[in-house]
Amino acid sequence: MRDIKYESIKPHQIINFYKNIGQLTKKSGLTKNLKNLIFKNIDIDNFYPRCYDISERNDFEDFMEDFKITKVISLLKEFSDNSNPEKFNSSQKISCCLDIIERKINEWNTPFQARKLITDKEWATISEEDTVSYRKELERLERMNKIGFSNLSKKNNNNNYGNSNQENQNFFVDNVNYNNFNNEREENNNYAVRKNSNKSYEDYKYVLAEYLEKLKKIFPQFTIDGNKNIWIMKPSGLSRGRGIKCVSGLNEILLFIKKNSNQYMVQKYIENPLLVLGRKVN
Repeated sequence: MRDIKYESIKPHQIINFYKNIGQLTKKSGLTKNLKNLIFKNIDIDNFYPRCYDISERNDFEDFMEDFKITKVISLLKEFSDNSNPEKFNSSQKISCCLDIIERKINEWNTPFQARKLITDKEWATISEEDTVSYRKELERLERMNKIGFSNLSKKNNNNNYGNSNQENQNFFVDNVNYNNFNNEREENNNYAVRKNSNKSYEDYKYVLAEYLEKLKKIFPQFTIDGNKNIWIMKPSGLSRGRGIKCVSGLNEILLFIKKNSNQYMVQKYIENPLLVLGRKVN
C-alpha cells in the first residue's frame, strides 16, 4: 500500500485499505490477536494450527516445548502403529516418552499446576538429532542476540531431576552419558513401565493405546498432527508462499533462525489434511 500514489486516485477508484490492517493480514498480527481470544474463553486450537512468533522470546520458549512434546507423541504414534518397531529396539526411548506423557497429562488435567519442561537429558534420550549441536546452536543464538535464551536454559537446568546447574552443563560436554541418565531416572522417577525392563512389544502397545486415547480427548489437533512432527516456517510479512520452509528437526530450525534476519512464524503443518478426491481443498 505504500507504493500507491493517493493523489492520482480517480473518484471512481476504490482501495481496500484500513488503518492497522496488519493486525489481521500479517501472520504475526493475526496469531497474536487470535491468542487473545483466550480472554473470551475461546480455545483457538479448535480451528487454528498451533503457531508461534519465534522472534518473541516467550513464544519461542513455548514453541520449543510444543515441538518436543509433539515429537514425543509422534514417536508414541509410530510405535503404536508398529510401522518401524526396529526403531525402538531399546526400551529406554519408549520408557522416557511414556514418562513425559504421563507427567504432561497430569499437568494438563490439573489447572494452575507448575509445569515441568522437558529436560535436556530427556531430549537427548528421545531425540534423533545431535543434541550437542542443539545446545551449541542455542548458545550461539543467545550470543548473537537473536532471542534471549537465558531463561529457557535456566528452566531446563532447574528441572533436571534435582541435579545442579554445573552437572547439567557438563552433561553435553561429556558426550551425553546415557547410562548415568538411565540410572538417575530409575532412582528418581515413577515410570509407567520401568518396573519391568523386559516388557514385550505387546505390553508396551497396550500402555500406549491407553495414553494415546487420553491424548485424543485432550488435544483438538491430535488427529491432524500426524507422526512426522513437521512444522512450516513462514516470513511474517510475505504472501503467496514466498520464503516458506517445511522442517522436522529442531537443529534445522535453530540454524534457519541463525541465517535469516526476517521475522518468522513457525506453525504446525497439517500432516493429515481433509482431502476431497485425493486433493487438498480450501
